[in-house]
Amino acid sequence: MRMTSKMISRFRLGTLCMLAAGLAVAGCGGKGDDVPPTPSNLKLVASDGDSFPGNFEVGNIESANMADDGTIAIIASESSDSSLNAVFVRSPEGELRTVMRADNPLAEGLSFANVRNLAMARTGEFAFEVGNRFENDGLFFWDGSELSVLARTAPGETPDGFKILGALRITAGGEVAFTDGQSPCTIDSTEPGDPEVECDVRIWVADDGVVSRVEVPNTLTNQRPTAVLLESNPVGEVVVGLSARGNEPMVGIIRGGEFEGLLQRRAR
Repeated sequence: MRMTSKMISRFRLGTLCMLAAGLAVAGCGGKGDDVPPTPSNLKLVASDGDSFPGNFEVGNIESANMADDGTIAIIASESSDSSLNAVFVRSPEGELRTVMRADNPLAEGLSFANVRNLAMARTGEFAFEVGNRFENDGLFFWDGSELSVLARTAPGETPDGFKILGALRITAGGEVAFTDGQSPCTIDSTEPGDPEVECDVRIWVADDGVVSRVEVPNTLTNQRPTAVLLESNPVGEVVVGLSARGNEPMVGIIRGGEFEGLLQRRAR
């Protein structure tokens, strides 16, 4: 297990570096006398109280991420209703565009009180999640010009049996890898806090709008949806960490939609 931990941590370093830019943007919110001066090497691009397209007055910048060319994806809450969130994109030239609001037909039946998991590729594509997870959840993808649905719960379950999102990663070029918990799932609410959910876990990749299942030799029944770890590496591949039994692979890689094991549980 120690070898697995080191290997997966190494793949996370590049992702953490990319997130640093997005976190810097997200931390720039707020107006008033108590806001410290902006350092000369930082540029304020959005803050609380700003007016976004569609008469959307920003109450708070909830999340943001940035591509290599300066394109920024933003999740913001509305000032008059903090439970109403929306997604916007800002071009390198400063033009703001609405990507997703509650009145978008693609989001019919989903709650905009929780818009989260903003994952952005260095090339500008991004994905995000809308809804209250278990029975009310949707995963959406922005390719730079158009929004599409990658997965959602009923009505119109896509893919069949989709219940709850687990891990999510996006590579340079816009390939999205994600896991889901396949219905039926079991829910344990006997302990305080969030209920424990167990499902049969599946792995998916979405490329050019086509969502395909990635087959692995592991037995992923009765698992938490977060039991599978996904990380993207600098060359556009997806690294997979798996719960393993017997001689099943613990670490693998997805290339061209196919899984290749790299480290076996009982390898000698």
